[in-house]
Amino acid sequence: MSFAQTIEKNNKNRLIVKFKSSIGVEYRIPKSDKKFNYEELDNINKKNRIQSIILSGNKKKKDTYILNFESNQDIDHLIKQYKNSNLFEYVEPDFIGIGGGKKAELQYTLVHGLIKIQH
Repeated sequence: MSFAQTIEKNNKNRLIVKFKSSIGVEYRIPKSDKKFNYEELDNINKKNRIQSIILSGNKKKKDTYILNFESNQDIDHLIKQYKNSNLFEYVEPDFIGIGGGKKAELQYTLVHGLIKIQH
């Protein structure tokens, strides 16, 4: 059997961001589904028509989020804007993974009442 995952493409309306540990938790927790408690970041979100903010990753640290935008965007441009804010440890596209590899079919034979599996 073979299992693999390849990166096909990325969502054109989503980013994954992780706040730097130096950014206080009071700024990292969203005030609403579209706003953090940080004016500079909220302006970037508004300008890019953010649709929702979803907590991801470590729920206790509250430092990693998925940012969903209303429509497809130039992801490279978005990444640059969010990175330039100096608020984030990383800003990445949300890649779409697909299964890869070769489908394996198991063959078996019945030997003395037991199943023998052949690869």
